[in-house]
Amino acid sequence: MTRKISVEACKALLSAKPYKRGNTRVEPLSGDKRVWLMKLFGNTIAHCIPSSFHVEPANLLGDIPEYLQICDGQHQSMTTKERLNVLPNVNIYQKDYKWYLNGWEWRAGGYGRHYNWEDVIVDYKPVDFRGRSAPVPTTFHTEEQVQIQKMKEIQSAYEKLRSKSI
Repeated sequence: MTRKISVEACKALLSAKPYKRGNTRVEPLSGDKRVWLMKLFGNTIAHCIPSSFHVEPANLLGDIPEYLQICDGQHQSMTTKERLNVLPNVNIYQKDYKWYLNGWEWRAGGYGRHYNWEDVIVDYKPVDFRGRSAPVPTTFHTEEQVQIQKMKEIQSAYEKLRSKSI
């Protein structure tokens, strides 16, 4: 069950409003007020450019951020997971002591990164603050997985064209 503090912090992050309660803070990045951070025990676990900064007229996107990245803050705790799972299109679960984000194993460091930052593909659907969003199967974490997906798309397009020409 998602706690109220997680929902409030998520709403604050997505609407670019400062928030502080207990061990959780939401604040703008110093030097760039477009980027907002969610911190847990002083560690940044999410940052985004909220939709309020979109240039589009009337901001029809609602509470969907323009850009969202999440991190475990080097602490794969229940609290970190709970705070992140409230964000749109984030579905983190644990199996055999490993974290999975939207069905893909969480990258442990790698690529010379000190923290385990993950990009979240944000689609433009209304945000549901119940604590979980549907997994996004198009989130890829490695170059190999991206290449495999591209090959599958090309093969699918080829098969469609081939079936029409026969």
